[in-house]
Amino acid sequence: QGTTLWSQLYDGGGSFAATDIQRVQSGGGYWVIYNSGLGAGWMKISDTGDLLYSQINSLDCVFRRILPLSDGGFLISGYESTNSNRNAFLLKINPGGNVVWKTGFGGAGDDEIDNCWEDTEGFIYCSGYSENFDGNRDGLLARLSPAGALLWTRLYGSSATDQFAGVAPFSSDNSLLLAGYSSGFGNENQVWLVKVTAAGVLKWSRTYSIPGQNLGAIDLLQLPGNQFVIAASDPAYQVGSPAILFKVSEDGDLLWEFEYRNGS
Repeated sequence: QGTTLWSQLYDGGGSFAATDIQRVQSGGGYWVIYNSGLGAGWMKISDTGDLLYSQINSLDCVFRRILPLSDGGFLISGYESTNSNRNAFLLKINPGGNVVWKTGFGGAGDDEIDNCWEDTEGFIYCSGYSENFDGNRDGLLARLSPAGALLWTRLYGSSATDQFAGVAPFSSDNSLLLAGYSSGFGNENQVWLVKVTAAGVLKWSRTYSIPGQNLGAIDLLQLPGNQFVIAASDPAYQVGSPAILFKVSEDGDLLWEFEYRNGS
């Protein structure tokens, strides 16, 4: 009902911000990922917020999401800074918090992984963006083996900035829905949904917009019956931007939409 049960503060030294949280798959508690002035890391807390475990990876990574995996481990996504740019970065930890494997990849410009999904065979599909040599950003889909080996990447986009923030499966076939934003279809950023096969072949692309508003999908949730709920807001999180939830059908048709902040 929204009543506060407990509240805890964690001092990580300087700037310290949690970016995602997931329930521990067995034994209670939560895994939290964070970025701090000392580096990016993960910590385990109890059901009442007591710190049980903490580990920092390095000063060169930024973590975005943490995903529970079928073997009890967790996948952490984000990017790793190199001498010249950012590389997409994935890190798997076991139930005890120890690193199982790390994978980084990228092209001529910046690359980043935002969100991932694991199929029934343990293969991992990751969404994000990739920049080419002239700085143009395209939506990125990558497929990795259960051991973290990069199998392939696919790029989708326009001549302007494009980026994915979520990936989820269709229950009726082996297709995937990618959600993000594109600035290549109008004067403002628009919510952008793309349906692709498991091999990355494009099936359809849809955009959704409100005149005068910069919008992008920041998360999506698969529902029964091949329907999806998408969370949308200004990709730059500008003050006064609307917070929107909308639901689409298997073909991308808008079923309902609610705006929870009118931008005033």
